[in-house]
Amino acid sequence: MRITRFLSLVDLTVICVVGVAIFVTLVPRPLYAIDAIKVDGDERWGLAVAEARALTRPDDGVAAAELSRRLREAKVLDWAVEVATQAAAAPESPSRWQAMLAAAVAYSDRVEVEEALAWASRAVETCTKARATCPSEDEVRMQLYASYLAAGLRSGIDPKKDPEGFRHAAQRTLRPIQLLEPRDHGNKP
Repeated sequence: MRITRFLSLVDLTVICVVGVAIFVTLVPRPLYAIDAIKVDGDERWGLAVAEARALTRPDDGVAAAELSRRLREAKVLDWAVEVATQAAAAPESPSRWQAMLAAAVAYSDRVEVEEALAWASRAVETCTKARATCPSEDEVRMQLYASYLAAGLRSGIDPKKDPEGFRHAAQRTLRPIQLLEPRDHGNKP
């Protein structure tokens, strides 16, 4: 009982905690790494290259759009949205519209149509201002995509509850066009 004269219960607790802490640091523990994204072979390499390009040039909309596309294919939609929206925030990037379009598509894949429409509309506006880096065919494609999303939203159908109904409602507003002359299949008068 002489030890209790010099040490209290608190002192013994502190000594035990310090002893465990020293023991834990001296014992080697194995570290296991797991893949955050499940992809194979060439897809893994392509994803790694796309990520490296996006990291080296954070203001490059093309690199961000490619990384976002690969992340969407790997079903990592939250990261796809984050990558695209961060690159779209670069104010002086000439390819900013591509990151905005990638954000719209990523939001669409997450079935967040309102956000997808907002990003698609921003991409169209930015593309219109950046005539030198945004071809007119891409601008038309984005306008069609934005009108498709807007028509689906106007229908009032919830895309999370009825994705097929939403798709049909949006497609009804798009008119198919034929750019080439119809082929004559041997039916000459």
